Amino acid sequence: MALDLSPEPGDLAPPRRILGPSPLWLTYGVAAFLTLALALALWYGLAPESLARLCGRWLGQPLTIESLTLTLDRQTVDLAPGATLEMHPGQRLAIAGLKTSRWLNYDLHFHCSDPAMAALLTGAGVRPKDLWPAEALDQPQTVRLEVWDEGRTAAVFTLLIHYNALDFTVRGDAAATSREQIDSYQKALDLDPASDLVRDKLAAALAAAGQGALAAGLYEETLARLGPDETRLTSLLHIYDSLKQAPKQLEILSRLINLAESREQTTRPYWQRAAEIYQAAGQWPRAAEIYEALAQNAAQPEQAAVYLGHLVSLFHQSGAQAAEMAALNRLVELAPDNPDYQLELARALAEAGQNDRARAQYLEMASRWPEDQNIRLTLIALLEKTGDRKGLIQQYGQLAGLRPEDKIIAYNYGALLFEAKDWARAIEAFKKVLVIDPADQEAREYLLAAYQRRGQTRDMLELALELYRRDPSKTVYRDLMLNTYENAKDWANLARVAEIAVKLKPAEVKGWLSLGQARARLNKKDQAAQAYKKALSLEPKNKTAKEALAGLGAVKGQK
Repeated sequence: MALDLSPEPGDLAPPRRILGPSPLWLTYGVAAFLTLALALALWYGLAPESLARLCGRWLGQPLTIESLTLTLDRQTVDLAPGATLEMHPGQRLAIAGLKTSRWLNYDLHFHCSDPAMAALLTGAGVRPKDLWPAEALDQPQTVRLEVWDEGRTAAVFTLLIHYNALDFTVRGDAAATSREQIDSYQKALDLDPASDLVRDKLAAALAAAGQGALAAGLYEETLARLGPDETRLTSLLHIYDSLKQAPKQLEILSRLINLAESREQTTRPYWQRAAEIYQAAGQWPRAAEIYEALAQNAAQPEQAAVYLGHLVSLFHQSGAQAAEMAALNRLVELAPDNPDYQLELARALAEAGQNDRARAQYLEMASRWPEDQNIRLTLIALLEKTGDRKGLIQQYGQLAGLRPEDKIIAYNYGALLFEAKDWARAIEAFKKVLVIDPADQEAREYLLAAYQRRGQTRDMLELALELYRRDPSKTVYRDLMLNTYENAKDWANLARVAEIAVKLKPAEVKGWLSLGQARARLNKKDQAAQAYKKALSLEPKNKTAKEALAGLGAVKGQK
C-alpha cells in the first residue's frame, strides 16, 4: 500500500518576508553618501593638496614644523628646525619626509640656493663628494635647506659637510709632495687640536721640508704638555743639529740624559754626542773631559778603545801633539793586535818629525800584517818624504805583488827601477803596465828607453816602429830606427823602415835620404836616384842628395 506524505490544505502557513519595502529617503541617502565618498576619493587622487588645504582651513590649525627626517647612510635622522647636521662628504644623504601639523604638508616646499644639492630636493640619495670638486671640500661646506610656505620661509635646516681629522691624516700619509703633506696634517690638526699623533706627523713633515723652527715649536709644545719623551727629544735634537744650534742641542741632550738616568738606562750615547758638539764648537777641553770619563768608565776594552780613538782625533784636531801621542800609546797598549791603532801611532810619529821611529813602526807592522796594503801605502808616503829610494823600491815591489791589477803601483815601481838603472826589472814592470793598460803611452816610452839602455836592440826597434806607426809626427822614433840600422849597416832593414817613413810622412826629406842610401848600398842605383831626386824636389839645396846623385852619375855638368 502506498504512503501519501503531502500536507493537508489546512496545514500550509503563509510565506515569510526577509526584507520589506524601505522608505524612499533612505535609498537616496545611501546613494548620496556613496557619491560623496567617490567624489572625495577622486579629489584625493587627483588633487590631494587642494583637499588638504580645504581641510586645513576648516580646522584652522596653525602650522608647526616638528622635524625634517633624513636618511644618512640608511640610518634615520630627525633634524629639528634651526638645527645643524654634520656629515662626511662620503656619506649618502636623502630626504625622507617632513613632520608637521599640516595634513599632506600642502603649500610646503623645499628650497636650497646651492645648485650642487638640487638632486637632494628631488628625494634622490646624494654624496657630497660626488657633487663638489675635491678641492672645494677641503674646507667645510655649509648648506641651508629651507621649507617655504606660500613663498615665505617656515623653517631652516643646516647641513655642515666636512672631512674629519683622520681623513686629512690619511691624505697626508699618502701625499706625493712635502707641501701637500704639511697642508693635510695642518688641516687635521685644526680639526683635532688635541691629537698628539697628528702634531708629531706635522712636526716631522716640517722638519723634512727644512722648516725646522716650526717643527721644533710643535715638539716643544707637546713636550711641555706631556713631559719628556725619548722619541720626541731625539727628533728635536736632530732638528737643532740641522739648525746648527749647539746650545739647544746640549740642552736636549741634558734632558735625554736625565730621562735615561730615571729609567736606569745607559747615557753613554748622549754623553758622546755632547762631546762631539763641544769638539765641533772648538771647546776641546770640555770634549776631552767627557771622552776621558767615558773611556775610564767603559765596561769593555773595546768601548774604551773607541773613546780613546775619539780623544786621539780631538788632540790631532787641536794640534796637541804630546797629548795625541799619549792617547795613541794608551790605545796601542789597550789593543795591541789592532793594525789601525798601530798605523795611527806611526802616522803621528811621522807628523811629529820622528821619522826613524815612524819607519820602524811601519816596518814592524808590515812584518806582522804583510797583506795589509794600507800599511805599505803609508810607509811609501814616509819613504818618499825622507827620500829613501831603496826602501821605496822594496815596498813598491811588495805592493805590486799584493795589487797585481793596479797600474799606478806597477808604473811607479817601474819608474823607480828605471831611475835605479835596474833595466831588467824595469822592463818587466812596464810590460806589466801595458798588460793592464795597452794604451799607456808613457809606459811604452819608458820601455823603449829601457830596451835601448840594456842593449835589447831588436826589442827596441820593434817598439820604436810600433810607436812611430801610432804617431808619425814623433820623428824621434823614426830617426832612432834609421840611425840604428845605418850604424849597423843593415841596409835591408834600413830600406824597409825608410819605405815606411816616406809612406807615413812623404814630405819629410830624412826618409827619402835614408831610402836612397839603403837602395844605393843594395845596388839598386836607379831606385836610389829616384829617392834622392824626391829629396831634392822637397829641398832643392840639400847637399847630401846632390852629392849622392853625383856619385851615382845621375847629375852631369853640375858643380
